[in-house]
Amino acid sequence: MKLGFTPEQRELSGELDRMLASADLPEALRARASGDSQPARDVWGALAEMGLMGLLVPEEVGGAGADLLDVVAVAVQLGRHAVPGPWIEHAVYLPCLLAAQDPMPGGLTWEGLASGDQIATVRVGECGPRALDADLADVVLVVDEGFVRGASVGPERRSIDRTRKLFDVRPEAAGTLVDTEAAARALDVAALAQSAQLLGLAERMLELTVSYITTRKQFGHVVGEYQAVAHHAANARIAIDFARPLLWGAVAALSSGSADAGRAVSAAKVRTAEAARRSADTGLQLHGAIGYTAEYDLSLYWLRAQALTPAWGTVDRHRRRILESLESREVPLWSLS
Repeated sequence: MKLGFTPEQRELSGELDRMLASADLPEALRARASGDSQPARDVWGALAEMGLMGLLVPEEVGGAGADLLDVVAVAVQLGRHAVPGPWIEHAVYLPCLLAAQDPMPGGLTWEGLASGDQIATVRVGECGPRALDADLADVVLVVDEGFVRGASVGPERRSIDRTRKLFDVRPEAAGTLVDTEAAARALDVAALAQSAQLLGLAERMLELTVSYITTRKQFGHVVGEYQAVAHHAANARIAIDFARPLLWGAVAALSSGSADAGRAVSAAKVRTAEAARRSADTGLQLHGAIGYTAEYDLSLYWLRAQALTPAWGTVDRHRRRILESLESREVPLWSLS
């Protein structure tokens, strides 16, 4: 399998990048953090117009019927721009989970999911106790103990990233049994999309840092000319370049139905989380105190990286999964490279 984006996927990625750049996401994020959700809703409307809410929804019910590389191409750009909202829950996890269900739970419809007319979010028991951005959602679901249920929204809980709103939710409707295999695959595909977002975040934070150190002067010299400064940026670049092949490998494994797909997804999540952490730490160190300020865009991406790292499975959980896979199947460690 050839790894990398097709020309059509590169074109989609570029178009999405241009659209999000023109939408002034940093200001939309600041508005979201302060309680104004309209700019975030406007961005979601633009995503819906591009058909990105129904990427994994089957064509026969109004979706794009896209593949996992399409999902990754989109998710990387959404990560680069730190787009707010439950896109993974809506456009990735739920279409995979509910692929065989009609009618759908909670009043959700395939047409509404594909078009974005119904924004959906979900609390997944294996991944945490709260639902993301339930205040933006028309449909809130809970998946727990093998059932999916409609839910009502409870109190908001504070997140490290104020642009990501977390809510308690209470299951209300009678549960609908979910297919075990579909549930497992949905979690893996969601973790894959989260890994792609982390990779995009890492790239964006490094870009901001490189731009800063190649223009900032101190003692008459551009600070990026100092070898110690350049080494930090180079190490962040290496972490990103080492993470990307694992992301491609996870796409290939999931797409082919490989028995090692779960391990490949976990490896991608671990490495992209580490790349995002490295880029964040490097950015803060090389920017100095300015990097922490709410007025500077780096802080938006840094906080988003902290919030996304444990989402859809913590790094520790994914490391344990890799270890258990290697122990149970006696796979040589070098086969992960």
